[in-house]
Amino acid sequence: MAIQNINTYKEPVYLFTNWNLIDAGRMLLPVDRSKVPEEILKDLIRLESKYQVRLEEGRKPPELVNLASGVTIFIEKARKNARWLLSEKPWEKRLGHCSLLWEQGKYRLWYAADYKLGEIIEIEPDRFTMDYGACLCYAESTDGFNWERSSLGLCEYEGSKDNNIVSFDPLLVNGTVFLDEHAPEEERYKLIGGAKLRYLSPKATSGGALVGAVSPDGFHWTPFSEPLCLHISDTQQVAYFDEKINKYVGYFRSNYQRRRSISRAETEDFRRWPVPQIILTPGPEEMPSDDFYTNGYTKYPAATCTHLMFSSIYHRDTDTVDVRLASSVDGIAWNWVSKEPIIELGKPGEWDSGTIYPSPQMVHLPGPLVAVPIQGNSLLHNEYWRSIFEKNYPAQNGLGWAIWEEGRIAGIWARQRGEFTTLPVPVSGARLEMNFKTGKAGFVKVEFLREDNSAIEGYTSDDCEPLQGDEIWGTVNWNNSANISQLRDNSARLRVTLFDAKVYGFRFR
Repeated sequence: MAIQNINTYKEPVYLFTNWNLIDAGRMLLPVDRSKVPEEILKDLIRLESKYQVRLEEGRKPPELVNLASGVTIFIEKARKNARWLLSEKPWEKRLGHCSLLWEQGKYRLWYAADYKLGEIIEIEPDRFTMDYGACLCYAESTDGFNWERSSLGLCEYEGSKDNNIVSFDPLLVNGTVFLDEHAPEEERYKLIGGAKLRYLSPKATSGGALVGAVSPDGFHWTPFSEPLCLHISDTQQVAYFDEKINKYVGYFRSNYQRRRSISRAETEDFRRWPVPQIILTPGPEEMPSDDFYTNGYTKYPAATCTHLMFSSIYHRDTDTVDVRLASSVDGIAWNWVSKEPIIELGKPGEWDSGTIYPSPQMVHLPGPLVAVPIQGNSLLHNEYWRSIFEKNYPAQNGLGWAIWEEGRIAGIWARQRGEFTTLPVPVSGARLEMNFKTGKAGFVKVEFLREDNSAIEGYTSDDCEPLQGDEIWGTVNWNNSANISQLRDNSARLRVTLFDAKVYGFRFR
């Protein structure tokens, strides 16, 4: 696994979801020129930046270069809307996780639905034998809120094919759909999931595997007869094709020391996967009763270096599941942005008051907004069993949105005065736009620096007109002009000074 470097890529938008884009800074120690031997002085003048020193006359204080100060990373908590998909059909006793694509000018949704919720068919000495039933269904929408369950005519349910069921195949029901633009037409749609081994081999009595399937259209699927990998993973798996490394990358559920954890694997052959390696597991900084339940992986729309996980955190002490945000620049090295939930549970009695599970992918909504689909339940994690054993047990369930203003998932905040400097980034437009919000007396100012940290004339902080107020993409001006075309196709640093302000990201246009 090769760690990627963000400042080698042109991004349509740069978001501050971690410190990866921010220069860590350094201290330059002064060296008294009069005490340097004459035979090396000339070369030291040439090499002083390499050795993190600064030649001075006499003893001077150290110089701090590009050190961020007065700032912190913060998250914006999602707002949620009412459910836009409920259990309305006879084959939808309960809705499960989903896969969402924006394609062909519409939102396309594949979702799991239970048509049997665990009917007891036999009582054995040590267990109940239960009859479960689930199917993979399809719906689509042009606005993200009003959904149509088109009659697909593919599967028969209670004597009729007038339904939106894609498949009853247990190898498909728990799968996640993604689009593979690099594949042949007949395999353009791919599905990855987890299943019991007995669905692949009748001789298998236990165990689980990662399974896969391909389709030309998302409706007619060909499951693989062999497992992708022998790995037990009973929650939603997420995969995609990574253009930077020309491999398929997947995120999975694993168990480490009897705690649910998040793992990752990559492969050149979608039909053969290595055993996933754990990348996030509960450590000593976590509560001893917390698990990392699902990964909720997605990318920010169109941004290749903004990898996000809206991971469901299972709190065993309260039996609830809420959602935390992790971020990465390359999908390999991950950090939690905050230990606070970014998607909070609903109030008691609401449809999402017990558990919340986000699914891929993040998409744009009219607004301008971005959102991820969530599956919410009023039941606690283990309360499901009570709903099986008690008749007419009340439960709410459905799919909805976790919503943010565009680009405003996390950001950099200064309560008073703060400053930070970015790593060099390619200037790919004729103007710079910032996503920001300030207090009434707050402001944001930006200056351009060369890679050697020297200020670029005409684009200094003194030349910059302060940004104030609340703008999702506000244009930065220097000396009454927004034109930065003379910097285009060069690399530059941004030094941002802010007071009582939040900065979420920037882009070139």
